[in-house]
Order: sequence, then structure tokens, then C-alpha cells
Amino acid sequence: MKRKLSYPQLLRITQVALILNAGIWFCLGVWYFFRFKEPFTDQPLGVLIVAFLMLGNACVFLFISWAITKKSRWIFSFAIFYTFINIILAFTDQVGFYDFLALLIDVILLILLVLVRRKQPNHEK
Repeated sequence: MKRKLSYPQLLRITQVALILNAGIWFCLGVWYFFRFKEPFTDQPLGVLIVAFLMLGNACVFLFISWAITKKSRWIFSFAIFYTFINIILAFTDQVGFYDFLALLIDVILLILLVLVRRKQPNHEK
């Protein structure tokens, strides 16, 4: 017999996955930030820009993890769109271990966000 997850349980799992994804992006951003000082880096400004984009991505995922508790429909729409864009952008760069890990979490997140959105009670904004 399968036990279905309740809306609060699914929401909490989604929040944890969002925070995990934010943590990965934060670690990658910090690593890139300190990498710009390395002697083999021929474009330090480009490395800095990428580092700040990664840190910004972490901040957006943290914001989404907090905002989905407000149960606003537009937040879920934004979260689904943003996660989908992250999945597409994962293929525009060299794919390493951390990129693959972030891609895997993004795909899981997209599925979770859609499931949470479907289970969301109708009386909310």
C-alpha cells in the first residue's frame, strides 16, 4: 500500500531540496570567487562575474525556499520557471561533477515544485 505525502510534507521536502541546491551554488560561487586570484586565470573579471552569478543564484533559491511557504501562486510559477531556466543553462557550459549534481537537483526540484503546486489548496492567492 502506497502512502501519499501530505501537502505540508511535500512542501518541507521541496524546501530542503531548494536549500541544498542553494548550498551547492553558494559553495561553487565561493570557490570561483577565490579562483580569480590564481595565476593561471587569464580573465579574472570573467571569473568574478561568474562567481557573483553563482552566489546570486544561491540567493534566489534561498528566497524561493522561504517564499513558497507563503503559498502564493505567482511564487510557484516563478519558482518553476526559474528552475526550468537553470536546467536549460546547465547545458550551456562544460558539465562537470558539480554541474551534474546541480542539474540532478534542479530536475528533482522541478518535479517537486509541480507536485506541490498541484496539491496546493485552492483557497490561496
